[in-house]
Amino acid sequence: MKRFKFLIIFFILFTCFKSIGQDTTKPGNVRRLWKEFFSDSILEKKHGFIINPLVYYTPETRLALGVSTVFYFRAKDDSAHRPSVIHPFFGGTQNHQIFAQAPFQLFFKKEKYYLYGEVSVYNYPYFFYGIGNGVPHSYFEEYTARYSTCSLTILKKIVPHLYAGFRIQVDDYNVIRKTPGGLLDQNLLTGSIGGVNSGIGPSFLYDTRNNIFSPTKGTYIQLATWINAKYTFSNYTYGSYVLDARKYVPWHKNDAFGFQFYTNLMTGNPPFYQLSMLGGTTRMRGYYQGRYRDKNYMTAQAEYRSGFILKNRLGFALFAGAGLVFNQFKNIDFLYLKPSLGGGLRLRFDRNEKINFRIDVAIGYKAFNTYFVLSEAF
Repeated sequence: MKRFKFLIIFFILFTCFKSIGQDTTKPGNVRRLWKEFFSDSILEKKHGFIINPLVYYTPETRLALGVSTVFYFRAKDDSAHRPSVIHPFFGGTQNHQIFAQAPFQLFFKKEKYYLYGEVSVYNYPYFFYGIGNGVPHSYFEEYTARYSTCSLTILKKIVPHLYAGFRIQVDDYNVIRKTPGGLLDQNLLTGSIGGVNSGIGPSFLYDTRNNIFSPTKGTYIQLATWINAKYTFSNYTYGSYVLDARKYVPWHKNDAFGFQFYTNLMTGNPPFYQLSMLGGTTRMRGYYQGRYRDKNYMTAQAEYRSGFILKNRLGFALFAGAGLVFNQFKNIDFLYLKPSLGGGLRLRFDRNEKINFRIDVAIGYKAFNTYFVLSEAF
């Protein structure tokens, strides 16, 4: 364990203090690289690429190591707007998980059109804790999934800050290993053998944030839905409806408060691996993602974010939240409401773009976890 803690600290420092840019790889440019990375935003140029070591730590993966690349560009007439970014990365984890992901966000015609999504491939062992709130806390089984996913959201600006469009998502999921004698091994749950999930539906976005990486004021509201059915070539028939509402309020110089309400409601008969899941690195920190899962999920959280000191490099955050899963609205039982409390440090990775590396410690109901992750939770 001490060895892994040392590796985590070493790679965090290595990640935060080294970056390879397109025009800084010539011999003798170490000083230029240092000055560029720690003085000016690496995304201020019209185009380029960056290569970094990838490192993070979450309870779902434990230590993860890999390689991260970023390709960014701005159209000729969009130099004053946000850059389009393609962010391929791949690696492996201490939990024997292998992944390759390529998320992207693209802006065209002065942000009149906004496209985002990802193409990813995974080979992942998981823990499955059952469905609902009534499963004994000691119960769990394991399974390994090999799957690929592709999602694309296409939005067009209707009025300032408001976008409308549609989302397409396709997953090909295979469950290849299971705990002998478990619910999945006996094929007692929908999706026990995997399958194809493909859906489409409308999507809306309202965004007035002052920064997409670490906002301190503004509003973000996303409403999205997608329907999986035979006519979309899905093996399962179900619908998913997501509302993600956030508000950021500046307070006392450079401090700020962030608030988020998130819900994922499902209809039909979704496979167990697509059910709404409580926990993870962004919402209900402290819980293993999927420790509680069901058709419906609601959560709210608040976070205090301090201003940065030491040449705008070091800050901290405190957060609290609550959430629960449930099968139907008539069966909601707030006795199952789960708490989430914690805090952590923020290391400013890029001062101009305000990209932060966060180190969080979070506690929940019979849960305690740490996170070392690039980017804010919300």
